[in-house]
Amino acid sequence: MPREMVTIQVGQCGNQIGCRFWELALGEHLSSPNQSKMTSTSSTLAYDDAMSSFFANDPPDEDHLYEGWKKSVVGQLRARAILVDMEESVVDRLQRLPAVGGLFNNQMRLTDVSGSGNNWAHGFHEYGTQYKDQFLDRVRLSVEECSSIQSFFMLHSLGGGTGSGFGSKILESLEDTFPKITRFACSVFPNDDDDVITSPYNALLSASKLIEHADCVFPVDNQALIDICNHIDANKKKTASRGGFRSSRVRRQDQQSVTGPDQGDTYHKMNGIAANMLLDLTASVRFEGTLNMDLSELPMNVVPYQRMHFLSCGMAPLFPPQQTLDISRNPGSQRALADMDKSFGSAHSSPINQLMRSPVPAKSSTYLASAILTRGQGIRVSDLERNVKKLQSQVNMVYWNTEGFKVSMCSKPPKNMPYSVLSVSNNCCFRHTLSAMHAKFSKLYKAKAYVQHYEDYGMSRTDFDEACDRLLGVVDEYTTLEGKTCPPANPKRRLKPVGLNFVPEY
Repeated sequence: MPREMVTIQVGQCGNQIGCRFWELALGEHLSSPNQSKMTSTSSTLAYDDAMSSFFANDPPDEDHLYEGWKKSVVGQLRARAILVDMEESVVDRLQRLPAVGGLFNNQMRLTDVSGSGNNWAHGFHEYGTQYKDQFLDRVRLSVEECSSIQSFFMLHSLGGGTGSGFGSKILESLEDTFPKITRFACSVFPNDDDDVITSPYNALLSASKLIEHADCVFPVDNQALIDICNHIDANKKKTASRGGFRSSRVRRQDQQSVTGPDQGDTYHKMNGIAANMLLDLTASVRFEGTLNMDLSELPMNVVPYQRMHFLSCGMAPLFPPQQTLDISRNPGSQRALADMDKSFGSAHSSPINQLMRSPVPAKSSTYLASAILTRGQGIRVSDLERNVKKLQSQVNMVYWNTEGFKVSMCSKPPKNMPYSVLSVSNNCCFRHTLSAMHAKFSKLYKAKAYVQHYEDYGMSRTDFDEACDRLLGVVDEYTTLEGKTCPPANPKRRLKPVGLNFVPEY
């Protein structure tokens, strides 16, 4: 039986990604085979185990509650989501959307009117303290509606004030109150040309809290999302000019939009990419498959050291492959297999397919562990084995985990796509991202620019220094493991416990 996930959308960015996520999630579940069986014989929709992962099911009205309403039939779907923002406009707009606005329970909304002013300290110390208890009350209500909750999933950005500051307070509170429930975060890192002048402070302070309180972080870079959208658009124009059939098909960035005036907007497409990553990540929890994976297995298998839990994601294919029909009708087609094999390599290490840019290509750095999550009935176990072996021979794995690939196979393909491959990797190249973040922070902090605005909300210079040290500590940990692809000649073995595993420390 699938286990439930509670999504927490924080700040403008988190709620905008959440909007696209719920649009696509609803469409994906309503297109499942169970719904086809129900709608072929009746006008009702089935409420199945897969749907229960993301959606609660309320009676359509009070009369049905007393008439013996059946839980297996959809009454009034409610997203297992908590909407948090310290200004009202984005959440108001989300709740007014005709297709998904009704999914959100007004009791699960937490807003203010003035915003956090792009100040991490305002979000963390001011609003975090003021609204902590109200937020936890909403979390308790959400957890009580779950039969067997699996995880919290927070969507936020690091550059502003609410997503970074209040988001940090949320993670801290969740760890204190629900320590046994896994905490995931999809975190949008700021661009190099971010127009928020205090973004370097907000990003580093928030990253420090992610290191301390999250179990897994899935970093997303705005520029990487823009590059992916441009790549997809260029392919669309190319195939259209050739008269290719793919130009009429739906791509990952803009599947069936319901957001009205925002459709076609760059941010809308970018949010669609991030939302599709989340759907692929959770597919094996929600749907049946040959080798399904519980999300709690990710930290166990891909995070060998507790603080090194930044997992970079890559997706493929980004648009329907030419041999879609061959894969569905004849899985042994050589041309179809070539397309499929290419998707494995692209998702794992092709720069254009990654949702987080890196100054150093991941393929030239050291991998600590990886997970390959596939969707679609055209992919066989033999395809998975063949491509994982190929990847193992092509990348640099840390020497004590040379076979460190976790795999998952879900039978349900993405909507309007024959299959998908999602790579989730823990790579030492992420230290360059953290180092760049520290460099931007130091440039401001050496001049003590804008520090008084943070001190006005209760921060001290010590808080800045501790956050900086914590970030640099993780950079050092990644640096220590970089290049460790061969065992040392004369190791002095000491065993350091990490969870249920024991790994050598040198």
